[in-house]
Amino acid sequence: MKNSLPLLLVLLVACQPPLSNPPQEETANIVKDSTKKIIPAVVLAPEVPDYDTLEWADIAYLDSTIIVDMKYATSDNFVKEQMYDCGRCFLRPQVAKAVVRIHRKLQKQGLGLKMYDCFRPRPIQSKLWKKMPDARYVMHPSKGSMHN
Repeated sequence: MKNSLPLLLVLLVACQPPLSNPPQEETANIVKDSTKKIIPAVVLAPEVPDYDTLEWADIAYLDSTIIVDMKYATSDNFVKEQMYDCGRCFLRPQVAKAVVRIHRKLQKQGLGLKMYDCFRPRPIQSKLWKKMPDARYVMHPSKGSMHN
């Protein structure tokens, strides 16, 4: 996909710690309220987005009640290796808005969404394929994937 390189650059910049801003709370911090529901910690959006908001949306900034648990930003995944440097969930804006709409409908039923993976740049798809070259689990990078 022609937009993989720009997103990879966005991820490299967006996942770096802020230079002068105070540390932000991460969505991976999960708290339990008195009803024992698991809810994500508050996510503070940067004053100035660190990505192209016309091309991408960070789901945690659109709705902080969507739990983001990016498995490939940890070694807690089926390849047992960290693939991403950080756990931010980037989606196309139109897709992100649809995800938020669905999440809000589910909330009315006492349910919600948990995001394990989002947009995946092709270099990460290649890295996954090298680790697990089996089309039953990972799409060959030349064919893309449903994540990119």
